[in-house]
Amino acid sequence: MKRLTVLSFFSVLVVFTAIVSGAVQAQESDDFTLPPEYVAQVPLSSAGSRIQDISRDNNLTGLVGIRLDNENSAVLVHWHGKVPSEISDFIASSDVTITVVSVPYSREELLAEINRITETRKHESVTINGIGINRTFDGIQVRFTTDGKQSRTEQIQAAKTAITSDIPLTFEVKEALMPFRDRWDDKDPFYGGAA
Repeated sequence: MKRLTVLSFFSVLVVFTAIVSGAVQAQESDDFTLPPEYVAQVPLSSAGSRIQDISRDNNLTGLVGIRLDNENSAVLVHWHGKVPSEISDFIASSDVTITVVSVPYSREELLAEINRITETRKHESVTINGIGINRTFDGIQVRFTTDGKQSRTEQIQAAKTAITSDIPLTFEVKEALMPFRDRWDDKDPFYGGAA
């Protein structure tokens, strides 16, 4: 079994090396060009990564999230509390437009509230299918389905009644979660996959 695991690891490594070297060769050839929107996003992504690194390396706790504003070629840094000098110094020296957006809750507060809400997946007739910090990092997004036949408006009202929080919640009706295909689908005679 150990020998099989080692062989599998080396097989994956060989395939990965082939993919990477193919990508490098493609980039070096004259026919390969990245779409301009990818090229424009590279400095934004690098600046966002650098802010995350500075925050991690200096044990800073205010970073809640980072978004790339591609339309305006800017990085939005969602920060809770006073922005420390390490971050403001980097922003001042950056060639990229970086805007700090003040948010009312820390990442820890948002995650703690998500954990509280998801202690149980089912709240009355509402079943949570997904939950996370919203894309503006100032609240929580809840995706759910409900029992019975109701309009979307009724479903959202049921969710607002069943799930409450001091942190702003937004609700989105989603279909019930479907299990992944069974391994049986990948074996002859493929009855499961055909169904």
